[in-house]
Amino acid sequence: MNLSEASKGLPNIPSGLDTTPDGSFAYVGDAARDNDKGYIWRIDLFDGSRTQVTYDLACGEGGVFCIAVLTNGDVFFTTSDSSSGMIHENDFTSGEIID
Repeated sequence: MNLSEASKGLPNIPSGLDTTPDGSFAYVGDAARDNDKGYIWRIDLFDGSRTQVTYDLACGEGGVFCIAVLTNGDVFFTTSDSSSGMIHENDFTSGEIID
């Protein structure tokens, strides 16, 4: 399965994308958000399964702007903001957003 096929059906506005060093997962952010939640997805590039993770928005914070997967597998993402951006870390093992 290629990334284009795996990303079909993702809701809202995909924004920011990176893959794991081994090529097995892609992380896709969402520029759109709800009133108090933002979203990122982990897509398994072999079977197409998706894991959606929500994060709480700070006052004035927007959706995902950029995602980066480090060589050790840590995932960082930035969000848009009315005055500046914010940086978050996601631990996909626990599903926890680490600020």
